[in-house]
Amino acid sequence: MHLQARREVFGLTKRRRERTVESACCAGSRFRDPQRPADWIPLARRSFRTADALIVVSSEGYFDVFPPVDRSANDKPTYRGVIAELGSTVRSSDDKLSVRPESAALDAAVATWSRNHGAAAVRGEMGFGRNDSKN
Repeated sequence: MHLQARREVFGLTKRRRERTVESACCAGSRFRDPQRPADWIPLARRSFRTADALIVVSSEGYFDVFPPVDRSANDKPTYRGVIAELGSTVRSSDDKLSVRPESAALDAAVATWSRNHGAAAVRGEMGFGRNDSKN
């Protein structure tokens, strides 16, 4: 066998090996995305259907209020509030959600807010909330 052919067979050439996508994202892989901060938590959203409104809470620190009827994917909320409006029991120091989206504390906070403000938010009496500059 020719010397160059032997080197290629045994992987001794200077040709760089290409990394495959599959090697970097296999299950159990310990690779970490260098662009993502170490404390990164995926965005979570949870919907609450109450008698007055459909409220979608985001772990990023806000919630959207929609009319209590079925909506399409591109509907704009009638009101966007901040987690602080739901109460101190569900708000962290950085104004994001401090409890799990499926927690009983969040259920209670959303139910209380909806009873007190849900209908007014759907009617537009509270403005647009966090998105007050909306056209």
